[in-house]
Amino acid sequence: MNFKTKKSILKIYLFAAIAAAIGFTIWRTWLLKEYCNPYDMSFQDGALPALQAFEYTLLAVLAALVTCVFFVKKTQFGLFGARASTTSISICAICGFMLLAVGILALVYYPAEILDFSDSNTKAYRIFHIISLVFMFLSSLYFLGRASVSLKNSPSIATLSLSLPCFCIAYLVTSYFDSVRPLLDFNRVTSEIAFIAVLMFMLSEARLATDQGSYPFRFAASLASIVCISAYITPLLALAAFWEMDMSLSLLTDVSLVAILFYVVFAAFNAIRTLEPDKTEN
Repeated sequence: MNFKTKKSILKIYLFAAIAAAIGFTIWRTWLLKEYCNPYDMSFQDGALPALQAFEYTLLAVLAALVTCVFFVKKTQFGLFGARASTTSISICAICGFMLLAVGILALVYYPAEILDFSDSNTKAYRIFHIISLVFMFLSSLYFLGRASVSLKNSPSIATLSLSLPCFCIAYLVTSYFDSVRPLLDFNRVTSEIAFIAVLMFMLSEARLATDQGSYPFRFAASLASIVCISAYITPLLALAAFWEMDMSLSLLTDVSLVAILFYVVFAAFNAIRTLEPDKTEN
Protein backbone atom coordinates (compact mmCIF):
# COMPACT_ATOMS: atom_id res chain seq x y z
CA MET A 1 0.00 0.00 0.00
CA ASN A 2 1.48 3.33 -1.04
CA PHE A 3 1.71 6.37 1.22
CA LYS A 4 -1.07 8.35 -0.50
CA THR A 5 -3.55 5.48 -0.24
CA LYS A 6 -2.69 4.94 3.40
CA LYS A 7 -3.25 8.61 4.19
CA SER A 8 -6.61 8.55 2.40
CA ILE A 9 -7.71 5.51 4.40
CA LEU A 10 -6.84 7.21 7.67
CA LYS A 11 -8.84 10.26 6.62
CA ILE A 12 -11.82 7.99 5.99
CA TYR A 13 -11.41 6.52 9.48
CA LEU A 14 -11.25 9.98 11.01
CA PHE A 15 -14.35 11.28 9.27
CA ALA A 16 -16.14 8.01 10.05
CA ALA A 17 -15.33 8.61 13.73
CA ILE A 18 -16.68 12.17 13.53
CA ALA A 19 -19.86 10.95 11.79
CA ALA A 20 -20.26 8.21 14.43
CA ALA A 21 -19.78 10.79 17.20
CA ILE A 22 -22.57 12.95 15.76
CA GLY A 23 -24.85 9.95 15.29
CA PHE A 24 -24.33 8.58 18.80
CA THR A 25 -24.77 12.05 20.29
CA ILE A 26 -28.17 12.45 18.63
CA TRP A 27 -29.17 8.89 19.53
CA ARG A 28 -28.23 9.22 23.20
CA THR A 29 -29.88 12.64 23.48
CA TRP A 30 -33.11 11.07 22.22
CA LEU A 31 -32.77 8.14 24.65
CA LEU A 32 -32.31 10.48 27.63
CA LYS A 33 -35.20 12.70 26.56
CA GLU A 34 -37.46 9.71 25.94
CA TYR A 35 -36.69 7.43 28.89
CA CYS A 36 -34.84 9.42 31.59
CA ASN A 37 -36.37 11.24 34.55
CA PRO A 38 -34.27 14.44 34.75
CA TYR A 39 -34.95 14.96 38.46
CA ASP A 40 -33.29 11.77 39.72
CA MET A 41 -31.73 10.48 36.43
CA SER A 42 -33.66 7.20 36.71
CA PHE A 43 -34.94 5.37 33.63
CA GLN A 44 -38.42 4.11 32.83
CA ASP A 45 -39.31 0.44 32.96
CA GLY A 46 -38.87 -1.13 29.55
CA ALA A 47 -36.04 1.17 28.52
CA LEU A 48 -33.33 -1.49 28.98
CA PRO A 49 -33.44 -2.99 25.44
CA ALA A 50 -33.07 0.46 23.84
CA LEU A 51 -30.21 1.40 26.18
CA GLN A 52 -28.41 -1.90 25.63
CA ALA A 53 -28.77 -1.53 21.85
CA PHE A 54 -26.95 1.80 22.13
CA GLU A 55 -24.14 0.35 24.24
CA TYR A 56 -23.60 -2.72 22.05
CA THR A 57 -23.63 -0.64 18.86
CA LEU A 58 -21.14 1.79 20.42
CA LEU A 59 -18.77 -1.05 21.30
CA ALA A 60 -19.10 -2.51 17.78
CA VAL A 61 -18.26 0.85 16.17
CA LEU A 62 -15.25 1.27 18.49
CA ALA A 63 -14.01 -2.19 17.49
CA ALA A 64 -14.34 -1.22 13.82
CA LEU A 65 -12.42 2.04 14.33
CA VAL A 66 -9.56 0.29 16.12
CA THR A 67 -8.86 -1.71 12.95
CA CYS A 68 -7.11 1.42 11.63
CA VAL A 69 -3.93 0.21 13.37
CA PHE A 70 -3.52 -2.46 10.68
CA PHE A 71 -2.96 0.28 8.07
CA VAL A 72 -0.26 2.12 10.02
CA LYS A 73 1.74 -0.65 11.68
CA LYS A 74 5.18 0.73 10.85
CA THR A 75 4.20 4.34 10.28
CA GLN A 76 5.34 7.27 12.39
CA PHE A 77 3.30 10.35 13.27
CA GLY A 78 4.31 13.50 15.11
CA LEU A 79 2.95 14.50 18.48
CA PHE A 80 3.22 18.07 17.21
CA GLY A 81 5.59 20.01 15.05
CA ALA A 82 9.10 20.71 16.23
CA ARG A 83 7.83 23.97 17.70
CA ALA A 84 4.46 25.23 18.82
CA SER A 85 2.03 26.53 16.20
CA THR A 86 -0.83 28.96 16.75
CA THR A 87 -3.32 26.08 16.59
CA SER A 88 -1.45 23.82 19.00
CA ILE A 89 -0.92 26.68 21.47
CA SER A 90 -4.63 27.55 21.35
CA ILE A 91 -5.80 23.95 21.77
CA CYS A 92 -3.42 23.22 24.66
CA ALA A 93 -4.26 26.52 26.38
CA ILE A 94 -8.01 25.86 26.09
CA CYS A 95 -7.57 22.37 27.54
CA GLY A 96 -5.38 23.59 30.37
CA PHE A 97 -7.65 26.47 31.40
CA MET A 98 -10.83 24.35 31.12
CA LEU A 99 -9.42 21.64 33.37
CA LEU A 100 -8.23 24.26 35.84
CA ALA A 101 -11.63 25.99 35.81
CA VAL A 102 -13.54 22.73 36.33
CA GLY A 103 -11.41 21.85 39.34
CA ILE A 104 -11.81 25.30 40.89
CA LEU A 105 -15.59 25.35 40.29
CA ALA A 106 -15.92 21.91 41.87
CA LEU A 107 -14.17 23.12 45.03
CA VAL A 108 -16.15 26.39 45.11
CA TYR A 109 -19.66 25.02 44.50
CA TYR A 110 -19.44 21.49 45.95
CA PRO A 111 -16.99 21.64 48.89
CA ALA A 112 -19.30 19.66 51.19
CA GLU A 113 -19.72 16.81 48.72
CA ILE A 114 -15.96 16.58 48.30
CA LEU A 115 -14.63 17.23 51.80
CA ASP A 116 -17.39 15.98 54.16
CA PHE A 117 -16.23 12.62 55.53
CA SER A 118 -18.94 12.26 58.19
CA ASP A 119 -20.71 9.51 56.21
CA SER A 120 -18.57 6.37 56.43
CA ASN A 121 -20.32 4.90 53.35
CA THR A 122 -18.92 7.62 51.08
CA LYS A 123 -15.39 8.03 52.47
CA ALA A 124 -13.72 6.06 49.68
CA TYR A 125 -15.74 7.97 47.06
CA ARG A 126 -14.66 11.33 48.48
CA ILE A 127 -11.02 10.30 48.88
CA PHE A 128 -10.71 9.20 45.27
CA HIS A 129 -12.64 12.26 44.09
CA ILE A 130 -10.04 14.44 45.81
CA ILE A 131 -7.26 12.39 44.21
CA SER A 132 -8.88 12.78 40.78
CA LEU A 133 -9.13 16.55 41.30
CA VAL A 134 -5.43 16.72 42.22
CA PHE A 135 -4.52 14.92 39.00
CA MET A 136 -6.92 17.14 37.08
CA PHE A 137 -4.99 20.20 38.27
CA LEU A 138 -1.70 18.51 37.34
CA SER A 139 -3.15 17.64 33.92
CA SER A 140 -4.04 21.29 33.40
CA LEU A 141 -0.38 22.15 34.06
CA TYR A 142 0.64 19.62 31.43
CA PHE A 143 -1.52 21.29 28.76
CA LEU A 144 -0.49 24.79 29.84
CA GLY A 145 3.13 23.69 29.68
CA ARG A 146 2.57 22.39 26.17
CA ALA A 147 1.07 25.77 25.24
CA SER A 148 3.87 27.87 26.68
CA VAL A 149 7.08 26.20 25.54
CA SER A 150 8.62 24.51 22.55
CA LEU A 151 6.64 21.34 21.97
CA LYS A 152 9.71 19.18 21.97
CA ASN A 153 9.52 17.07 25.09
CA SER A 154 11.21 18.32 28.24
CA PRO A 155 11.67 16.30 31.45
CA SER A 156 9.02 18.34 33.28
CA ILE A 157 6.46 17.97 30.49
CA ALA A 158 7.17 14.25 30.25
CA THR A 159 6.64 13.86 34.00
CA LEU A 160 3.41 15.87 33.97
CA SER A 161 2.07 13.70 31.13
CA LEU A 162 1.73 10.87 33.67
CA SER A 163 -0.98 12.88 35.45
CA LEU A 164 -3.33 12.36 32.49
CA PRO A 165 -3.81 8.58 32.82
CA CYS A 166 -3.70 8.91 36.63
CA PHE A 167 -6.64 11.34 36.47
CA CYS A 168 -8.66 8.85 34.41
CA ILE A 169 -7.82 5.93 36.71
CA ALA A 170 -8.70 7.91 39.83
CA TYR A 171 -12.01 9.01 38.34
CA LEU A 172 -12.90 5.45 37.28
CA VAL A 173 -12.23 4.28 40.84
CA THR A 174 -14.34 7.20 42.11
CA SER A 175 -17.18 6.05 39.87
CA TYR A 176 -16.90 2.53 41.30
CA PHE A 177 -17.50 3.86 44.83
CA ASP A 178 -20.42 6.08 43.74
CA SER A 179 -23.33 4.74 45.80
CA VAL A 180 -25.93 7.03 44.22
CA ARG A 181 -26.06 5.51 40.75
CA PRO A 182 -26.66 1.75 40.20
CA LEU A 183 -23.66 -0.22 38.97
CA LEU A 184 -25.19 -0.80 35.51
CA ASP A 185 -26.81 2.63 35.19
CA PHE A 186 -26.83 3.78 31.55
CA ASN A 187 -25.11 7.10 32.27
CA ARG A 188 -22.57 5.44 34.54
CA VAL A 189 -21.64 2.76 31.99
CA THR A 190 -21.38 5.31 29.16
CA SER A 191 -19.23 7.54 31.37
CA GLU A 192 -16.89 4.69 32.20
CA ILE A 193 -16.57 3.72 28.53
CA ALA A 194 -15.64 7.32 27.74
CA PHE A 195 -13.04 7.52 30.50
CA ILE A 196 -11.55 4.15 29.49
CA ALA A 197 -11.15 5.41 25.91
CA VAL A 198 -9.52 8.59 27.21
CA LEU A 199 -7.31 6.51 29.52
CA MET A 200 -6.02 4.53 26.53
CA PHE A 201 -5.28 7.75 24.66
CA MET A 202 -3.60 9.36 27.65
CA LEU A 203 -1.46 6.28 28.30
CA SER A 204 -0.19 6.45 24.74
CA GLU A 205 0.32 10.21 25.12
CA ALA A 206 2.36 9.70 28.29
CA ARG A 207 4.46 6.92 26.75
CA LEU A 208 5.19 8.97 23.63
CA ALA A 209 6.07 11.97 25.80
CA THR A 210 8.83 9.77 27.26
CA ASP A 211 9.93 8.61 23.77
CA GLN A 212 8.15 5.26 24.03
CA GLY A 213 4.75 4.00 22.99
CA SER A 214 2.97 3.48 19.69
CA TYR A 215 1.85 6.16 17.25
CA PRO A 216 -0.76 3.90 15.59
CA PHE A 217 -2.25 3.03 18.99
CA ARG A 218 -2.48 6.73 19.86
CA PHE A 219 -4.32 7.44 16.61
CA ALA A 220 -6.78 4.59 17.20
CA ALA A 221 -7.34 5.73 20.78
CA SER A 222 -7.99 9.29 19.59
CA LEU A 223 -10.73 8.04 17.24
CA ALA A 224 -12.34 6.02 20.04
CA SER A 225 -12.14 9.00 22.39
CA ILE A 226 -13.83 11.31 19.88
CA VAL A 227 -16.82 8.97 19.64
CA CYS A 228 -17.07 8.10 23.34
CA ILE A 229 -16.64 11.61 24.73
CA SER A 230 -19.12 13.12 22.26
CA ALA A 231 -21.68 10.39 22.87
CA TYR A 232 -21.46 10.74 26.65
CA ILE A 233 -21.03 14.36 27.66
CA THR A 234 -22.64 16.34 24.82
CA PRO A 235 -26.20 15.05 25.43
CA LEU A 236 -25.89 15.67 29.18
CA LEU A 237 -24.71 19.24 28.69
CA ALA A 238 -27.45 19.92 26.13
CA LEU A 239 -30.13 18.55 28.45
CA ALA A 240 -28.71 20.41 31.45
CA ALA A 241 -28.87 23.64 29.46
CA PHE A 242 -32.30 23.22 27.86
CA TRP A 243 -34.10 20.65 30.04
CA GLU A 244 -34.93 20.18 33.71
CA MET A 245 -31.72 18.33 34.62
CA ASP A 246 -29.65 20.10 37.27
CA MET A 247 -25.88 20.48 37.37
CA SER A 248 -24.14 18.18 39.86
CA LEU A 249 -20.61 17.49 41.05
CA SER A 250 -20.26 14.42 38.84
CA LEU A 251 -21.58 16.25 35.78
CA LEU A 252 -19.30 19.23 36.45
CA THR A 253 -16.31 16.92 36.74
CA ASP A 254 -17.33 15.22 33.51
CA VAL A 255 -17.11 18.61 31.78
CA SER A 256 -13.35 18.01 31.86
CA LEU A 257 -14.00 15.61 28.99
CA VAL A 258 -14.98 18.57 26.80
CA ALA A 259 -11.45 19.93 27.19
CA ILE A 260 -9.97 16.56 26.30
CA LEU A 261 -12.30 16.31 23.29
CA PHE A 262 -10.72 19.46 21.80
CA TYR A 263 -7.31 17.87 22.26
CA VAL A 264 -8.07 14.42 20.81
CA VAL A 265 -9.75 15.91 17.72
CA PHE A 266 -6.69 18.06 17.11
CA ALA A 267 -4.40 15.08 17.80
CA ALA A 268 -6.22 12.93 15.22
CA PHE A 269 -6.07 15.61 12.51
CA ASN A 270 -2.46 16.39 13.37
CA ALA A 271 -1.52 12.71 13.19
CA ILE A 272 -2.67 12.54 9.57
CA ARG A 273 -0.97 15.85 8.77
CA THR A 274 2.36 14.63 10.16
CA LEU A 275 2.10 11.10 8.79
CA GLU A 276 5.43 9.86 7.48
CA PRO A 277 6.03 7.17 4.84
CA ASP A 278 7.23 3.79 5.98
CA LYS A 279 11.00 3.49 5.87
CA THR A 280 10.63 0.43 3.67
CA GLU A 281 8.70 2.39 1.02
CA ASN A 282 10.57 3.61 -2.01
